[in-house]
Amino acid sequence: MNIIVLSDHGMVDLAANKTILLDSIINMEDIERYIQDPMTMIQPRPGRVEKVYQQLKEAENHYTVYKKEDLPKRYHLKESRRVMDIIMMAEMPYTILTSDDEENFVENLPQGTHGYDNQEKKMHAFFAARGPDFKTGDTVSSFKNIHVYALMAHLLNLEPAPHDGTLDSVKMLMNGGRVR
Repeated sequence: MNIIVLSDHGMVDLAANKTILLDSIINMEDIERYIQDPMTMIQPRPGRVEKVYQQLKEAENHYTVYKKEDLPKRYHLKESRRVMDIIMMAEMPYTILTSDDEENFVENLPQGTHGYDNQEKKMHAFFAARGPDFKTGDTVSSFKNIHVYALMAHLLNLEPAPHDGTLDSVKMLMNGGRVR
């Protein structure tokens, strides 16, 4: 039997004094909606995208702001209909919120969160595997979780559905690096 234990992401400790107050940078009346997180998405009102973007860009400190079309390709979000026009990516361990939410955030400070840049080591997932098809005692470099599906399908002798991962990216985990 082969056993795989993994997480979907890493975690970062939060701090009460590491906040970015969105409403101190932009007029909240200029936006229709937003989703707060380390990666905060903002939908400005019609005709206000450039104004809101420029205000965020000029105040850029402990975060990076992008227009949707300028998001790095590695995020795989540019084409998503769920992504709003402006995206702010906080630096670890900063949190983006509004003044109305700050007191509650500080009083109920979560121990940690995720959602920061996936290239940050602390955002990398945990992966451990044991069994007859896996090498023992080896530690390997980080790899993307998208490859785990190909690995599991291979181990179970299943034909995988279309996906973005490759078995070649995880064969170093297997005994002799062999793929059946």
